[in-house]
Amino acid sequence: MAGARTGPMALCGRCAAPPSPLSPLRVCLGPPTNATIVVPLSEEALIDDAVAIVLGHVTAIQGNYDHTRGMIFTNVTVAIEDVLKGEIPVGEISLRQLGGSVGDLHSWVVGSPEFTLGEKALLFLRTDRDGNLRVAHLYQGKFTVSRDLAPARNSRPRKRRRECMHDAASRLGPLSIPARRKRIAFAISRTGSGTT
Repeated sequence: MAGARTGPMALCGRCAAPPSPLSPLRVCLGPPTNATIVVPLSEEALIDDAVAIVLGHVTAIQGNYDHTRGMIFTNVTVAIEDVLKGEIPVGEISLRQLGGSVGDLHSWVVGSPEFTLGEKALLFLRTDRDGNLRVAHLYQGKFTVSRDLAPARNSRPRKRRRECMHDAASRLGPLSIPARRKRIAFAISRTGSGTT
């Protein structure tokens, strides 16, 4: 590195302070950091762990700063179209996700699900310690519903495309809504883990 200082006047790379006789005892730390570890779950594990599974449209996204905790949360309002598991009334629900934006403040949890106003999604939900609904297991608990752009195998092109779901990591692959409903209902019937 050209122009780098060496010897007794060298600067500490993390705190840019000249060394002192106590340098070996000084710990130079950068800003605090956190890590996210995502343990991949099977579809059956997601179904079993969710307190509710719903299909709906995102109608509002609002970032909020919680002054008590010094954290940003995003409230996502979802108009429920169907409840596949749990005791959620059809109507609107609010999800509270950690992270988001408020003015010039931004906070992001790596692996968090991303929402777009107007999008349709299948959501696997849990409650946080305050009783607020949130997406279970970060991005793994959100499946975006979109129109299937490819025609079915061995068929001629269709005028109307079917809706299909895919997760953010594309681990489980695209699947039509009726097929995903059947898989969820089957998993619930096998484990007895909820109300459909």
